[in-house]
Amino acid sequence: MPVTVENASAPEPTTSHNIARLLASRIHENTPALVFSASSNIATVTYRKLGQAAARVQTHLRKCGVKEGDRVALSLPNVPLMPALYYGILASGALCVPLNPLLSGAELEHHLQDSGATMLFAWEGTRLAAEAHQVPLVCDGTVHLEILGGTSADPQSSLASFGTDHPSEPELKLCPVSPADPALILYTSGTTGKPKGATLTHANILSNAQSCAQVFGFTAEDIIFLVAYLFFMLLGKQSPSTRHALLAHPSLFCQGSPPKRQSNSSTKPM
Repeated sequence: MPVTVENASAPEPTTSHNIARLLASRIHENTPALVFSASSNIATVTYRKLGQAAARVQTHLRKCGVKEGDRVALSLPNVPLMPALYYGILASGALCVPLNPLLSGAELEHHLQDSGATMLFAWEGTRLAAEAHQVPLVCDGTVHLEILGGTSADPQSSLASFGTDHPSEPELKLCPVSPADPALILYTSGTTGKPKGATLTHANILSNAQSCAQVFGFTAEDIIFLVAYLFFMLLGKQSPSTRHALLAHPSLFCQGSPPKRQSNSSTKPM
């Protein structure tokens, strides 16, 4: 019979390997983490507020039955809730599957089926949210759908989805992981065929973040300006983003309104 050989040198799962530790280590700081612009309003989100929002996301996921290794899809525009969901999912040991808010129902069905996602967070007013109810996996309850929202005049209002005004201050509890454990499933644009998922591990993301922080020389005084959609830039691309900012302590400035719905059936990530 086949012999299974285990890698004795493989690191044991610990909370220190979880990429969400970058936020957990700063959850009590009141220094700016995010600066959002929407309409004529500028709002600042501190590491403390972002961390508490992520912790409440984690609690919500647990109540919804999300377990370690589950896949959770999220499709939001540039709102503070996007990174809060991101870190809440990863802290729980689940995999994050970021999706373009402009996907059609047919495209969404492929991504959900291929990734094996059991939960989907979508943003009200986007094409994906409008057509998600037509996807069979959502209709039959295989994928639990939650539509989130907020006002464009107040970027921080999106954080109210998980009760950040509650007086208690929850802690972000990190699930022990190994460096090689998967953290993200990122999809190609599907230009030459159906979009394909690429898996990034916790070690992949941390290495990328450390390299960018070192190369660009980020400091606590820096503000990183980001105009691209967070689903594309924040979640795994090789460019300055929130996870890089968490290493060097600068703030991230996000500019961008929710993507508008499009009528064509083929939309690609920007």
